[in-house]
Amino acid sequence: MKQITLSEGEFKSLLDGVKHSAAIDDCRPMLQYIRIEVEKKKITAYTLDGYRASRFVINRKTENPDEFVCYIKPLPFKETKSGARQVLIAHDEKSTTSVQYETEYGEIVYRFNTKGGEFVNIQAIFEGAEAHDRETGINAKYIAQAMQALAKVDAGRNHMATIEGKANPVQPVLFKARNDNFENTQLILPVRISEGWNK
Repeated sequence: MKQITLSEGEFKSLLDGVKHSAAIDDCRPMLQYIRIEVEKKKITAYTLDGYRASRFVINRKTENPDEFVCYIKPLPFKETKSGARQVLIAHDEKSTTSVQYETEYGEIVYRFNTKGGEFVNIQAIFEGAEAHDRETGINAKYIAQAMQALAKVDAGRNHMATIEGKANPVQPVLFKARNDNFENTQLILPVRISEGWNK
């Protein structure tokens, strides 16, 4: 049995960082899971649904006792006010993964068995996408607000929107959605990226 212990803040951030892009249909059951890769100095979670993918990395200062890969489904999880609760993720040789934590009402345990099926090599997809020729820093909260506003314009299939920017990373970035009756354009000014911020 291999296992890792996370603080509830780490576990909640991991879930929130990737659960929105887990598949919800039954065409490829494995894509309904969150793939968790535990390495010595980090924990990485991945999801994808065929149209989008998410990755969330937790960097550790001390080494994790075990290294393993496991799968869990997005599950309901609420952080406590104290933030002191621990979450245990355990994985056995039968491909069963359990998520366990205490609540004021007692212990909660979720078990997931993923025998069969294959998960896409999602890290390779991210590596290909990250081979870019420019980088623009934009306030994440502003992007979220802009996208929420754009999603309210019924712009056809899947709320289509466009992102427009110039090769110069200090020029504004435009986010647009339109239909026959409306056009919504959000302009966000970039921010200066600190040296080494994403390392």
